[in-house]
Amino acid sequence: MPWKQKLLTLKKKESDGDTKMQDGETKEPVKMVKKTKVETIYHPLRIIRDTYGLNNDLVKQFRELEEKFIGEDMYIYQVSEMKNNLETYIYDTRTKLFEQWEKFTTNEEKDQFMELLNGSLNWLESEGENQSLEVYKSRLDPLLEIGNKYKIRYVEAETRPEAIITLMNVIQTYRDRVLSNDAAYAHIPKDKMDSITNECERIQLITSDLINKQSALSLTADPVVFTTDLKERAQNLTKFCDTILSTPKPQPKPEEKPATPPTQTPPPPTEDKMETDQTPKTPENMDTSN
Repeated sequence: MPWKQKLLTLKKKESDGDTKMQDGETKEPVKMVKKTKVETIYHPLRIIRDTYGLNNDLVKQFRELEEKFIGEDMYIYQVSEMKNNLETYIYDTRTKLFEQWEKFTTNEEKDQFMELLNGSLNWLESEGENQSLEVYKSRLDPLLEIGNKYKIRYVEAETRPEAIITLMNVIQTYRDRVLSNDAAYAHIPKDKMDSITNECERIQLITSDLINKQSALSLTADPVVFTTDLKERAQNLTKFCDTILSTPKPQPKPEEKPATPPTQTPPPPTEDKMETDQTPKTPENMDTSN
């Protein structure tokens, strides 16, 4: 069979099959779907708050434990600091005894103090390895008490000369101001200016007496003149003198203006004059000279 004829036969069979299917089809009935109405119902929402933390008793208990641990850590830190301070002071002081403090301590004082320092260091390296805060403090305090004596001798000898010069300069400055006859102080009463001179002399006498006593002492003796006292005298003298010298000048009295004579009010006119002034002008009494 030619191929064209086969193609026509196949198309015809497909056409017949489609026709049979269309004839045998049955249409399903259309279902009506009812639209439902959505109704919203509101219910009150109940909120229950609950936490999963610790109760108050446990919180209090843990807080007390925390404070206890903090206190223990602080005590351990303080013990370590006190132990380090003791060790550091021993090494530093042994060096200072033969350097800065050498001229301010006798041989006997050096020997006795060195014995104490070495004894404390030996104790620290043996049974003093783990001790309480109070024990370390009881070892350091006596050493500080002795060492501070020698430290004061050294510090005062270094700072005293400058403080003396400063005080004497202050005394001389205010003496010069009193003797200057400066016009800026002319309004200050003489007794006030004399009080400045007297105070300067008093401070100078006291200071000179103490300086003489200090000069008679050796460097290994405790001082009788202290830098802090000299500075305080200079400050007090400055305050005393400045209070007087800063007295303000009195304000000049205002000039008196000459008294202005009172303005005299003219007396009111008399009745006769009022009648004369009020006489009407007539042709008879009018001026006809023109």
